[in-house]
Amino acid sequence: TAKELLPVLKFCWPLALGAALGYFSNGYDKAVLEPLGDVDEFGYYCVGISIAAYLSVFTTSISSTFQPDTYESIIQDDKKRFAKVIAVRIGLTFVVVAAFVLLCPLVIRILTAGKYMAAVPYARISAFVSLTSSIYYLINDYSIAKGRPQLYLITTIIGVVAIVGLMPVFVQHYSYAGGAMMNVLSFVLLFIINWALLIFTGGKKK
Repeated sequence: TAKELLPVLKFCWPLALGAALGYFSNGYDKAVLEPLGDVDEFGYYCVGISIAAYLSVFTTSISSTFQPDTYESIIQDDKKRFAKVIAVRIGLTFVVVAAFVLLCPLVIRILTAGKYMAAVPYARISAFVSLTSSIYYLINDYSIAKGRPQLYLITTIIGVVAIVGLMPVFVQHYSYAGGAMMNVLSFVLLFIINWALLIFTGGKKK
């Protein structure tokens, strides 16, 4: 019925709109880098971040596995259990990312038949997106479990403004590596913004 549907829509629309703005933390870099005009380096960059993006298969699996425990511990206000879940999720993600960073040259050599080894630095930097995004989505889960999905949308809007302002600066100073670094830092910014909003709005209170 309409009465049952309205609360669902009220809860979900900030999440849907916030997700639609995800382009700026995963794609805007290419729009800023393309005008640099170095086609070869841009190609290496795209190959590197594309290969690093496969890490999301592992990190998403880790997140999905422990997400029910995450929500349950937050709803029950079980701080010890929540801390353990955080440690496991971040710890496993870190192991996956560290293994990729170490084995990156071998992985790219195999996947590209040794033709795109110049993509290694970009893949290594981009691998840390999986780590910083996992940390950010933990606090996002906290906001949602506390019944504050609107914080996701507000965080994303403020984050988009920051990313749009900072991405050209990083690219100007560090070229293609700057684009990759800003992708990593974008989730750090989102984490800080979400955390600040939780504190400012009293989101920690049940």
